[in-house]
Parts: sequence; C-alpha cells; structure tokens
Amino acid sequence: MSDEEVIYRGYRLFVHPFDSGWRVFIYPPGAIRGHSTIPHIPDHGGRAKVIAQAQQVVDNELGVTQR
Repeated sequence: MSDEEVIYRGYRLFVHPFDSGWRVFIYPPGAIRGHSTIPHIPDHGGRAKVIAQAQQVVDNELGVTQR
C-alpha cells in the first residue's frame, strides 16, 4: 500500500499505512511543515475512521462547528 493524498478544506491529508493500521499527516495550505497532531489508528480496516479524525482536526483548527 502507498500513501494517498486527500484534500480537505485546502489542507493536504497524507494517509499512510503504519504497522497494522493507518496514520494521517496534516499539512495546512502552503505549509512545508506538518501539523503537530498526527491522527492514527491501529486497525487496518480503520482507514475511513482515521481520515475522519484528521478532518476533525482541520475543522477544529478552522473553528468549524458540527451541526
């Protein structure tokens, strides 16, 4: 498996297989250095869940509230 880039609200989310699960590196628009929060999940089947966690980090950073 290889890395996948997902664009969410202008942020680049790099989804990366890690051990038996997944982690996501978050890069703000135009940034070279990633966000300090790196969501991860030890479940190989949890790819969608870890992406949702990364999207929540972005939403929190942007002050987007959930309905």
